[in-house]
Amino acid sequence: MEEPDEKTPVSCRGKHLQYKALEPQAVEESSLWTRERIIIVGLNSYNVFMWSVYYTVLVPLLPMYARRYGFSEFHQGIVLACLQLGWFVGLPLVNKAYLKPLTMVYIGSVALVIAPAIVAFHPSFWTLCISRVIEGFGTCLLVVLMTSVMAREIPEEIRGFAFGLRGSIASLGFFFGPLAGHVLYPYGGLRLIMSVLTVMSLVGLVLYILFMQRHWFASYEARIASLEAQGMSLTARFSALLRESLLRWLLCCHFFSWFFLGMIFMVVPQYMTEELALTSTMITVFWLACEASKIFGALAGGCLADNLKPWDVFFGGLSVLHAAQVVLVVIALQSPSAWVFLLSCSFVFVFGTTEDGILGPSFMKLITSLETRLCEIDKRETTRREERFEEILSSLEFITSVAMLLGPLYAGSVYATIGFSMTVMLFAIVSSVANTCSACGTFQLRHAAPIIASKV
Repeated sequence: MEEPDEKTPVSCRGKHLQYKALEPQAVEESSLWTRERIIIVGLNSYNVFMWSVYYTVLVPLLPMYARRYGFSEFHQGIVLACLQLGWFVGLPLVNKAYLKPLTMVYIGSVALVIAPAIVAFHPSFWTLCISRVIEGFGTCLLVVLMTSVMAREIPEEIRGFAFGLRGSIASLGFFFGPLAGHVLYPYGGLRLIMSVLTVMSLVGLVLYILFMQRHWFASYEARIASLEAQGMSLTARFSALLRESLLRWLLCCHFFSWFFLGMIFMVVPQYMTEELALTSTMITVFWLACEASKIFGALAGGCLADNLKPWDVFFGGLSVLHAAQVVLVVIALQSPSAWVFLLSCSFVFVFGTTEDGILGPSFMKLITSLETRLCEIDKRETTRREERFEEILSSLEFITSVAMLLGPLYAGSVYATIGFSMTVMLFAIVSSVANTCSACGTFQLRHAAPIIASKV
């Protein structure tokens, strides 16, 4: 049934809405997963899959690459941090009308092809760093633009499952990366691994060329053009965003989530290599088991987010995560066997981050639904505006970049001095306090209460 347009008389619109309300619920539910929405989720999923494959091809075996190409633990931290430099370059582009959004998507796809091709041509410390910067730039463009499309086009009723599916496929990339690295490295070294990634990225570029739709970005282009016509600067736009206290608390949770991931990606490979003295085969098995837990965690988290209160799932999951971190520390202090450490670490990994695992779908549904409600309040009380998904997602990715920059540097700086257990314990203490404050600051979201008072 066609929607009434603005020229339709009010009385006719009322009849239309009454008639629509009488339509069978089954028809409405069956129309939620359209072909176009499936394509949107699929493109998003392939994008994050490639990012996670590239990340985990490098991270688990990074100590071995370092020995092969002669760089230190601190240099390993630099390799991990270079990804975030690319994000910093890409973020201003997606919030200004320098380029058409479709053009930026294509540029991001090409960047993901170039990044591994550089290392395939000449593997070294410096090409690894340059490649990571390019990869971060391309991923930034794709993640912000395509996730904003997903937030707008996927209805709230199925948004939790959609983000859970995306997180599950991202975790599948984390699962596939160590496996590919372990299988391919003995045959052709880092050059063969990066050649395979180049081909996989080319497949992604072809998919974007074939299936991208210009109208997905119509509201984004109109909103950015309107803001720039008003002379509103980037600073003013992001300042307005950060004045929302509920959003600030959720962004705080996001920071600690990704700081932990950056830290754990640095300390766990070191612990397995030095303390447990595992072979490359055992390291691969370890990462596969951990990432398999995240795959199932993301799917379960998506279902929970759509069937329970997202606030309960997210902050309840954070509480259990902090308890699991303490258990991991205690186990590591006991000089555990490899399998005991694996079991404990897998339980930590199943919760994931604010974009995957059990926590991810609830967080993404929580923060996108909050913005929709804030937008509705502004339309009723002040002035008409559209959802600021690009600003929110840019803030999330900027925070991700900072956290993933600081996490490895923190771990690389203190690990050699205080060891695995104390490195994780210090973080667990600080993050549990911060997340408890965030839970208190956002408690009204649990009841879906009016959120007008959340602005300060």
